[in-house]
Amino acid sequence: MRPKITVCLALVAATAGTVGLGAARAQGQQQNASRAAHLAARERQERLQAVLQITAERTVAVREITEGLQALDRQREAGRANERAYGSAFHVMVKAAGNARVVETVPDLVKHLDYSMDPTTFPVGGRYATAAYFPAAEALANIGGRATIQAILRRLGEAEANEATQRAAAYVLSETLGADVAALVITQELTRTSASQARANLAAVEGFVRRSGSAGEILRVASSGAPNR
Repeated sequence: MRPKITVCLALVAATAGTVGLGAARAQGQQQNASRAAHLAARERQERLQAVLQITAERTVAVREITEGLQALDRQREAGRANERAYGSAFHVMVKAAGNARVVETVPDLVKHLDYSMDPTTFPVGGRYATAAYFPAAEALANIGGRATIQAILRRLGEAEANEATQRAAAYVLSETLGADVAALVITQELTRTSASQARANLAAVEGFVRRSGSAGEILRVASSGAPNR
């Protein structure tokens, strides 16, 4: 009888060992899963913190640019700002708004579609695209999007616009949408507008878009005296 008892005890021990090994493996898997979940949670938190940091910095930058444009706008109206000089405070703010594509500045930029630079203030020997002499229009084209298009159309429908404003509006629409789509959008806007001044503005802009070979060509006439390329 002793051999049978010994075999039984061995089987019990082996079974216990197997159960213990399985429990240890399960515990290890649980610990690994817990560590993985912890690492994933920490990575998510770090990503969120990075996004929040970027968002906070962008918010500060947007506020600074927007407030700066508005403050300089008031100075312009009071005749205290030489905003047409290359590197002037107004020029720098407008360029920053366009380069960073700050859509919040679109309403302020649209007010100055015809804002042009004094070409004699540009660094000697440089070659500049035509749009560089019209930084507000250039900034709006960089920002693009529906907000810019709608703001341009509203500006054309609000009041009389001089030729420089009309050309700048045509440039922004053509650069943002392409000439064919821009012309179509303007045509559709004409069918919805009955105000005579708005129709005159839109018709002029449509003409500039359709007659010009490129968006830059639209501004070329308005920038006489500036070296174009």
